[in-house]
Amino acid sequence: MEQRSLYMRSLYQITVWLSAAVLLVASLLYGWALSQQFRQRSLADLEAQSEQLRLVMNQHTERARHHVGAMQLSISAALGTPQNEPPHAVRRVPAGRAPADLHAPWDALPDASREQLGSLFVHPDLPEGPERSMLDAVMAMLPGVAADHRQQQIYQWSYFYDAGERWSVLYPALPKIELLKATGSADMAAALKVVYEAGGTYPMRLVGPLANPGRRQVWTTPYVDAGGKGLMVSLLEAVYHRGAIAGAVGTDLTLGMLDASLQAVPLNLGRAMVVTPSGLLLADSGGALQGRKQPLTLQELDAGVVSSATLFGRSNARLHTGEQGLWISHELDGTPWRLLVWVSESQLNAATLRALQPYLLLELLFIAMLLLLAWWQHRRFTRPAMALADYVDKVSRDAQSPAPQVPDAWKPWFDQVAATAHEREGYLTQTRDYAGKLELMVSERTAALEQANRQLEEAMRSLQQAQQQLVLSEKLAALGTLTAGMAHELNTPLGNVLTAVTTVEATLQALRAAIDSGQARRAGTLQSLGLALQSSELAQSNVNRALTLVKRFRQLGELHEAGSEQELDLHEFLQGLCTHWSSMACAHGRRVGLECPAPLMCRIDAQALGEALTQLVENAFVHGLKPHDASGRVQLQVEVLPGTPSQLQLRLWDNGRGLAPRALHHLFDPFYTSQMGKGNGGLGAYLAYLLVTSRLHGSIHARSELGEGLRVDMLLPLEVADNPQPLTLDAPARQHHEP
Repeated sequence: MEQRSLYMRSLYQITVWLSAAVLLVASLLYGWALSQQFRQRSLADLEAQSEQLRLVMNQHTERARHHVGAMQLSISAALGTPQNEPPHAVRRVPAGRAPADLHAPWDALPDASREQLGSLFVHPDLPEGPERSMLDAVMAMLPGVAADHRQQQIYQWSYFYDAGERWSVLYPALPKIELLKATGSADMAAALKVVYEAGGTYPMRLVGPLANPGRRQVWTTPYVDAGGKGLMVSLLEAVYHRGAIAGAVGTDLTLGMLDASLQAVPLNLGRAMVVTPSGLLLADSGGALQGRKQPLTLQELDAGVVSSATLFGRSNARLHTGEQGLWISHELDGTPWRLLVWVSESQLNAATLRALQPYLLLELLFIAMLLLLAWWQHRRFTRPAMALADYVDKVSRDAQSPAPQVPDAWKPWFDQVAATAHEREGYLTQTRDYAGKLELMVSERTAALEQANRQLEEAMRSLQQAQQQLVLSEKLAALGTLTAGMAHELNTPLGNVLTAVTTVEATLQALRAAIDSGQARRAGTLQSLGLALQSSELAQSNVNRALTLVKRFRQLGELHEAGSEQELDLHEFLQGLCTHWSSMACAHGRRVGLECPAPLMCRIDAQALGEALTQLVENAFVHGLKPHDASGRVQLQVEVLPGTPSQLQLRLWDNGRGLAPRALHHLFDPFYTSQMGKGNGGLGAYLAYLLVTSRLHGSIHARSELGEGLRVDMLLPLEVADNPQPLTLDAPARQHHEP
């Protein structure tokens, strides 16, 4: 007993430690699952925020493209219709130069006009100023440019470049002195050279016919603004007049503005960047471009970020995994740039850990509470319960065993166990007394059961004899019915034969008497001979009918003889039968159709199947279809039913008169016909029933309603023959035969 107690305590300790290990593993698995869930949610948020950033950036670039396109269209329209007057705001501007300064003639205009027109800069080599028609066309676009600048704060400069680089219009206005200071130039010629270089981007070369034969809008690479506004990019579009390039229009977007656009959608994780195909940064949500005077490359920003070759070589709008992090990119509409959203693995892991800290602390607290609860349960419940189990084992062997020391709350249970042990001792004594009585009772009941079994066996033998007599009675009844039907069918033709023979005999006796008395006349003799001939023909037809009935009666006795099965293509065999039936039906315009999988190789008693189907088809022609009805139709459908073993279902139906319920009930009875006395013996359906059930080992059932035709369903066991093209049971090809 002590060994058992020691074993139970060891088992309990193992259970406790195992439970602690399970809790630890479960906690780790739960933490891992939470981290994966947070990671997936964080990446999903990253994809959604990257899509929002794409929409914001596309909105800005679309506005810039629309702005530049409107400038180009305005100038082209003005050049195409020079007779139109310029807008009211520019009608009073002098055509040439202002007296104040030949190289910046609009600096002398009132502030209100300069707010509408901007600044005009003229090269010293152009003393007469710009061509009037071209200047008027450029001035025609300026009111729209001013309106766009007031509505949208994304444009830094909007301008027109002369194709000969001799003059330029800039909006908003920039005084000449500020331009010279920003470009570090001493005169306007040097300043315009710096302007047309545009930080090394050379805008007129970018949009010229050699570099841009398709006349598309072109984005420049980042460069330092000559006007002192920091790093920016330009969107340019060429202006053509009479087939030659006349200049270009453009607008500048500062990289600071692009930074602000990215920061408008704050990211939970990672950073967003706009990158050119050469790897230059146009915008960075982390602020890396703020205060810079030179462009910054992607690799200079962070060597761990994906390279520009990889960025532009992968598909966009999909999350990709790099060596040190994950990234997703989007193409920006109308630009060669990519929006890159990057998050490093360390940043993602740190965010995951921060998110999981509350859950981990709560989980540790929960585990500590569980351990404390387990200790308290062991102290208050498990140890007394184990002592109670030991005490139950002791009192089961000795009802006088003393109870151990346990908490007061458990003492009633020990007292109950002791009382139960004493009661059990008394019950065992009574049980021993009952056991002797029970053995006697069992022996008596056993003898009674043996007697009942003998009586049951005798009853079973009586029942089997009664069943055999019942089967014999049914066979005799069936034979009597068949014999009575046969006798009834033979009675009519034999009676007709007897009547005809009697008539012939009477006629011949009367003719002989007339000849003997010499009263025979030619007309009377011919009449008597004609009557005798008619009577003999009647006798012959009824004898043939009786012979046919006898032949069919003999067939009933031969149906139970097993026929020879053969391997054949059932579709080809049934097609031949349908051709034969169609020749019988075509005289009345009726049709016979066949639906059967092809090919269908099987082993079957073809003679029995053909005879059964022929009997049913002839019944349909004679009894089912209406006479001279050209719409009459008989259809045979064949289907292989899958299963083990396979079965062949044949369904024969017509669209004829149909049967009443009583006629349907007696359809397969011998000598039952709906056309009694019209030369029909009523054995066709009965012969088909015997062939299907006896020779083909199948079943046959019929369904019909008046006016709805008759349908006969036959279910036959199918033995599929060896075939190089095995039969497909799932979806057999249907072959229709309809002569």
